[in-house]
Amino acid sequence: MPGEILIDTHDRDVCDGVWSLLSDIAPRLGPVALMIERDDAIPPLPEMLAELDIARRVVERSCRVKAA
Repeated sequence: MPGEILIDTHDRDVCDGVWSLLSDIAPRLGPVALMIERDDAIPPLPEMLAELDIARRVVERSCRVKAA
Protein backbone atom coordinates (compact mmCIF):
# COMPACT_ATOMS: atom_id res chain seq x y z
CA MET A 1 0.00 0.00 0.00
CA PRO A 2 1.32 3.46 -0.78
CA GLY A 3 2.83 5.14 2.22
CA GLU A 4 2.85 1.97 4.29
CA ILE A 5 6.16 0.75 5.64
CA LEU A 6 6.58 -2.94 6.36
CA ILE A 7 9.47 -4.23 8.42
CA ASP A 8 10.20 -7.94 8.27
CA THR A 9 11.38 -8.98 11.71
CA HIS A 10 11.59 -12.67 10.75
CA ASP A 11 9.74 -13.64 13.91
CA ARG A 12 6.16 -14.07 12.68
CA ASP A 13 4.23 -16.17 10.18
CA VAL A 14 4.50 -15.16 6.55
CA CYS A 15 1.88 -12.46 5.96
CA ASP A 16 -0.74 -12.46 3.21
CA GLY A 17 1.07 -9.71 1.32
CA VAL A 18 4.14 -11.91 0.93
CA TRP A 19 2.05 -14.85 -0.30
CA SER A 20 0.45 -12.50 -2.81
CA LEU A 21 3.84 -11.25 -3.99
CA LEU A 22 5.05 -14.85 -4.34
CA SER A 23 1.97 -15.69 -6.38
CA ASP A 24 2.65 -12.75 -8.70
CA ILE A 25 6.35 -13.41 -9.19
CA ALA A 26 6.50 -17.23 -9.25
CA PRO A 27 5.36 -17.61 -12.86
CA ARG A 28 8.15 -15.26 -13.97
CA LEU A 29 10.84 -17.04 -11.97
CA GLY A 30 9.91 -20.65 -12.61
CA PRO A 31 11.12 -23.28 -10.17
CA VAL A 32 13.38 -21.65 -7.60
CA ALA A 33 14.43 -22.42 -4.04
CA LEU A 34 12.49 -20.64 -1.32
CA MET A 35 13.40 -20.04 2.29
CA ILE A 36 11.11 -19.26 5.19
CA GLU A 37 13.30 -17.51 7.72
CA ARG A 38 12.86 -17.17 11.45
CA ASP A 39 15.41 -15.25 13.49
CA ASP A 40 13.37 -15.24 16.68
CA ALA A 41 10.19 -16.83 18.05
CA ILE A 42 10.87 -20.02 16.11
CA PRO A 43 7.67 -22.08 15.99
CA PRO A 44 7.47 -25.86 16.32
CA LEU A 45 8.55 -27.80 13.24
CA PRO A 46 4.98 -28.77 12.23
CA GLU A 47 4.08 -25.07 11.98
CA MET A 48 7.12 -24.32 9.84
CA LEU A 49 6.30 -27.27 7.59
CA ALA A 50 2.73 -25.98 7.25
CA GLU A 51 4.09 -22.66 5.96
CA LEU A 52 6.34 -24.54 3.57
CA ASP A 53 3.26 -26.36 2.25
CA ILE A 54 1.54 -23.00 1.72
CA ALA A 55 4.55 -21.75 -0.25
CA ARG A 56 4.53 -24.86 -2.42
CA ARG A 57 0.79 -24.56 -3.10
CA VAL A 58 1.06 -20.85 -3.95
CA VAL A 59 3.87 -21.48 -6.44
CA GLU A 60 2.18 -24.52 -7.98
CA ARG A 61 -1.17 -22.75 -8.33
CA SER A 62 0.26 -19.53 -9.75
CA CYS A 63 2.47 -21.36 -12.27
CA ARG A 64 -0.42 -23.60 -13.33
CA VAL A 65 -2.68 -20.57 -13.90
CA LYS A 66 -0.07 -18.87 -16.11
CA ALA A 67 0.46 -22.04 -18.16
CA ALA A 68 -3.28 -22.39 -18.85
